[in-house]
Amino acid sequence: MKDDDGFKTIFSASLKDGGSMSMSFPVPKEAEPFVLSVEYNKRAIEYYLLARYAFLHDMHSSFMINSFWAVEHLILSMLIFRIKDKEELKRLGGFHSITGYWKEAKAILPEEKSTSMSKFDNYIGKVKGYLSERYPEIATKVKLTHTRKSPRVVPGDDENSKVFKFGKVAHLSLDELDHFVNFMLHDITSYGDDFSRNLMALLASQDNVELYKKDNKYSIVYPNKIYNGERITSMRSPI
Repeated sequence: MKDDDGFKTIFSASLKDGGSMSMSFPVPKEAEPFVLSVEYNKRAIEYYLLARYAFLHDMHSSFMINSFWAVEHLILSMLIFRIKDKEELKRLGGFHSITGYWKEAKAILPEEKSTSMSKFDNYIGKVKGYLSERYPEIATKVKLTHTRKSPRVVPGDDENSKVFKFGKVAHLSLDELDHFVNFMLHDITSYGDDFSRNLMALLASQDNVELYKKDNKYSIVYPNKIYNGERITSMRSPI
């Protein structure tokens, strides 16, 4: 910069041998929700990529829990414009109650967007079940009793307690996760008008482009964009 350009140097840095750095600056109070929304989106994408990696490597438990965190952060990226602190989340069903969060998120958006979001109501319920599978609300002790029949598993030490029933299987679908995440980034959240370039830049910075593209039927990045969202006519209207 020239000496007379009116700018003042606050700090400078030099990076060598492929080094990297990050910096942050305070933002005006009125801009904080938008900045936090973008950060929630970034965290959601990170969890989403972890879930994709887990699925592709048959790490099913990891896929479920990272899918949950990805979904929750995407919803929080919208609620931050209405919900100002964690205590307010309790009235929506408590912490991590994404079904309640989802309902509130739809209520604060225009009807056109809300209607498209409703297509994913069942998926939100399914992902809520992923958290229950990871953190089941059962007694801390179980007892396995040997018989000639199928094993009886009861809570605690009392053999006469009510028997646990097994056989529930969690349905895992990478396509459903890809559809939801890319729909949210493409049509709903404040990730930016140029969502493809923003996402591609983030993926490239993490060397995760191939992880994102592998078997992804809902890719929103160029030059091989596949998914065009749910065709909301006013996609870029602010929350």
